[in-house]
Amino acid sequence: MITLKVCLFGKFSVKVDEVPVTGLESSKVQELFSYLLCHRDRPHPRERLADTIWSRSQATQSRKYLRQALWLLQTALSAVYPSGPPPFLDIDVDWIRLRSHESLWLDVAEFEQACSCCRNKPSQEMDEAQSRVLYKAVEVYQGELLEGCYQDWCLFERERLNSVYQTILHRLMNYCEARLDCESGIDLGRRILQCDRASERTHRQLMRLYYLAGDRTAALRQYLLCRHTLAEELGVRPSRETAALYERIRADSVETMADADTIPALISEAAPSGMTEMLRFLVNLQELVRNMQSQVEQGIKSVKGAVRGQKTTDGE
Repeated sequence: MITLKVCLFGKFSVKVDEVPVTGLESSKVQELFSYLLCHRDRPHPRERLADTIWSRSQATQSRKYLRQALWLLQTALSAVYPSGPPPFLDIDVDWIRLRSHESLWLDVAEFEQACSCCRNKPSQEMDEAQSRVLYKAVEVYQGELLEGCYQDWCLFERERLNSVYQTILHRLMNYCEARLDCESGIDLGRRILQCDRASERTHRQLMRLYYLAGDRTAALRQYLLCRHTLAEELGVRPSRETAALYERIRADSVETMADADTIPALISEAAPSGMTEMLRFLVNLQELVRNMQSQVEQGIKSVKGAVRGQKTTDGE
């Protein structure tokens, strides 16, 4: 069976058996095809489609451009499917629809499907199989959507997909930190900063990961980079939380999920896998206990405040 492989992340590409499909060189044909792919499985009125792709043209002219681009698209795809019309394209007088189909592979569809598989699963509760699904999504994302296209619809979709991509990176980074996989977590943090240099929580998490990995110098340098980037990009200083972490690292007294001085030795390659798994369990349990203790302390403070208020009212 013929499989049309379409890539919209980065540079627009349409191939069959790694051979580029000809006849799609026009930028507007590419844009029309990309729009239908990004909004697949839904019918589009011709007039609205024409107004979206050719927004600067008059209605009569835009509908003419749509007919021309659609003819070029059908011609190019017909060469791929010589036995009949493309099985995923439905066209009538008023509506146009592109359907998901087994003969059509789309990187955006693969990316969104991988994201949806783990959408409601907290990072710390993900298992290895679920993390592989998210790593697959990261691999599919080869760049921003349709680089070089600046139409309004494309800018919106580009921002949406990039936001999803960064969310996946953050989830995988949290997953790696919870399992003390510092090297992988650091690599993911660097990827996030390529998308958003001023992501303070990423800088802060990198500081922790470097420290956990035993590289205190790199952790301190990450803070300096964070401070410089925030000043340059936003004209602000690091938050108190980030500054406090920096001071604790300087003093070599960071309270992490486990004793930072013993972690590198305990999870060295020489350690048996059973001991490593036990360490991860105890580390997660320790963090859970700390969170519970913090909540209990906050509850005690609230109750004490309420009691004092009640006494004052009774005294009156």
